[in-house]
Amino acid sequence: LPILMGYQAEGAAPLVKGKPIEKPETIASAIRIGNPASWERAIAARNESGGLIDSVTDDEILSAYEMLASQEGIFCEPASAASLAGLIKTNLINPQSIKDKTIVCVVTGSGLKEPELAEKQFNSKPINIKPELETVKEESFESVSDTWKSILSQIPKHSIFQTIEWQKTWFSIFGENNILNILEISNNDEVIGIAPFLLSKDNKLTLIGSKDVYDYQDFLVVPNYEQEFFNEIGLYFQSINCTSIEINSIPENSATLSFMSKLAESNQWNFEQYSEDVCPLMELPEDWESYFSILNKKDRHELRRKFRRLDDQSEHTIQQFTTTEEITNSMDDFFVLMSKSGHHKAEFLTPVMKVYFEKLCVELSKENWTRLYFMEIDNKKVSACIAFDYNNIRYLYNSGFDPDYQHLSCGLLLNATSLKDSIEHNFECFDFLRGDESYKYHLGAQDTTIYTIKLMKK
Repeated sequence: LPILMGYQAEGAAPLVKGKPIEKPETIASAIRIGNPASWERAIAARNESGGLIDSVTDDEILSAYEMLASQEGIFCEPASAASLAGLIKTNLINPQSIKDKTIVCVVTGSGLKEPELAEKQFNSKPINIKPELETVKEESFESVSDTWKSILSQIPKHSIFQTIEWQKTWFSIFGENNILNILEISNNDEVIGIAPFLLSKDNKLTLIGSKDVYDYQDFLVVPNYEQEFFNEIGLYFQSINCTSIEINSIPENSATLSFMSKLAESNQWNFEQYSEDVCPLMELPEDWESYFSILNKKDRHELRRKFRRLDDQSEHTIQQFTTTEEITNSMDDFFVLMSKSGHHKAEFLTPVMKVYFEKLCVELSKENWTRLYFMEIDNKKVSACIAFDYNNIRYLYNSGFDPDYQHLSCGLLLNATSLKDSIEHNFECFDFLRGDESYKYHLGAQDTTIYTIKLMKK
């Protein structure tokens, strides 16, 4: 059985003094404990092994702390340096007791827990070192395209907003005042993730995109490599002349929330997290009748009644456009209906936003992801919606309707038709995306939350 030798700080040594210390004092915060919970077990371990428990001063701890860093290249916390301080003390008092012995000093606490102590004690400042290019590489859309798609294919639950097609489209329209800063993160020469950063003029890192047209944002990280990925993000952030990171619209199930919080804590950065909005969605059943059984009684009755009224009072047809040519030729009709459906949507559809919408729908149609629906009554388009099909999810992106036909619920019923179509095509989920509009809940959606986080250097 090894002989166990324990060392407490002199100002926090209840086991040595045989009584609790009401106000323990020591520079070694991790062992600044006046009444340890494992008191009896520590005494038993000492007695059974024939060891000892002694104390060392703060000066002795700091001397060992400096010795480990300068002579061994080990940056530990002061509490861990207490073990070496105890060994040095024992060697001075009774060197014969440890002569020719194999001795292990347990030094497990990192100095990064209290870096400010090293700065104060040795009157020095840390040197920022940019991560090695082998670990973090700055890329362009063109150079990273194949890797981006490969990484996404390894992430089971990712959104269409993370595709390079979506990100390139947004940047081509709105990225003018930002510096593209795409990072390719590697571990042992294997790419484990991509951080699609933008650096703004006010020295803030964000992800590509904006809340007005993005419903989800996140890093691209290969599963089981989150720790390595976020460690590199932390090193990169520390190394550049940047004051903060702000990431919007993070899904509630994203690992980014917990890992960025831990990253901020370990580096003593300020951290904020708050609920930004809701994205209602629905896990889809096997068939349309099963869908109705999921709705509550009132919503089920109302939806069936509205479909019957539409059938009884109008001659209507549903059009679905998927090809690039069809979508290009129909976007103006969509904009008209979107503008008519409310003043807020009309204000939102600026000339630049129309260019973005059209370019996005056209680019994604080349991947067969875009679905543009219209309802016609008496050969007149009265409602429209844009949806995207991706990764077994249908995303309802935006919609509009002619208020002259509001009495027929043409907007709601077209969205319901899109939902029905997604069930018939065996999609797993129908995502209504950002916003708590009441119609989403009448169609069976349940809230999920998206978050904003901020990391700020002190």
